[in-house]
This record gives sequence, C-alpha cells and structure tokens, in this order.
Amino acid sequence: MCVPGAQEIAKIATTVGMIAAKTAINNREIKKEAEYRAQVAINNIKNSQNEAQRQQQIGIEKSREEKISGMKKASMVLAKNASSGADTIYDTNYQNYLDEIEASNNSAQSIIDEYNLKADSYFQKANDYYLDYQHQRKQYKNSFMKNALNSLGSFSSVASNWYSSN
Repeated sequence: MCVPGAQEIAKIATTVGMIAAKTAINNREIKKEAEYRAQVAINNIKNSQNEAQRQQQIGIEKSREEKISGMKKASMVLAKNASSGADTIYDTNYQNYLDEIEASNNSAQSIIDEYNLKADSYFQKANDYYLDYQHQRKQYKNSFMKNALNSLGSFSSVASNWYSSN
C-alpha cells in the first residue's frame, strides 16, 4: 500500500471535488428539465380539460338552438295550416307538428352526442398528458439515481488509484 504525499492528496481532493461539483450540476440540470416538462404536462392537462368542457358547452348551446328552431318551424306550419282553415288539433297537421318537434329533438341530441364525442377526445388527451407527466417524474428519479451511481463509480475509481499496491 502506498502512502500518498501532499501533492497526491491535493490531486485526489481536486478530483473528488470536481466529481461532486459535476454531480451537483447534473442533478440540478436534471431537476430543472424534469420540473419544466412536468409543468408543460400539467398545463396541457388543464388546457385539454378546459377545451373538453368548452366543447360540451358548445354542444349544449347548439342543441338548444336546434330545438328552438324546430319548435319555430313546427309552430309556423301549424299556424299556416290553421290560417287556411285546417283543423290543427285532430288532423294530420297536429301529427306533422309533433313529428317536426321530435325531429328537432333528435337532431339536437345528435348535436350533443357529436360534441360530447369531441369532448371525450380532449379528456383522453388530458389523460395522455397525465401519463406523460407520470413518465417524466419516473424518468427524473431514474436519471437522478443513475447520476448518483455514476458519481459513486467515479469515487471508487479515485479510491482504487489512491490505494494502489505499489
């Protein structure tokens, strides 16, 4: 076993200090990158959820407009037939009125279904962003551990050089 001199001890201390500094800088960079990616994922989740809710609201509003339009059309047909003297309560005119309202309700429901489908796709995107967020967190932890283990390997290399059998 070789006893190191002051110059060798200084060299070893410098090497160990450089390894520790490099490890600290790498860990800081890894953490900053992970925090940035996590924040991006969180923002994407919020944006996707907001867009999904907006799509649902648009569907509700368009559905309401379709129902109102259908009721207006049906009422106009009923009023037109009544003004021409047709019996509007016991005749096929009334059945046409009900059919027109039912058709507008069906159309309104299909509009809601269409926009709910769009909203579901945005909710799915939000879920994908959440999974990405979870992946980023795991990747950060793995990178941190890998960096720490690499540093330990560097320290053991310095130690093995120090305790050479010369």
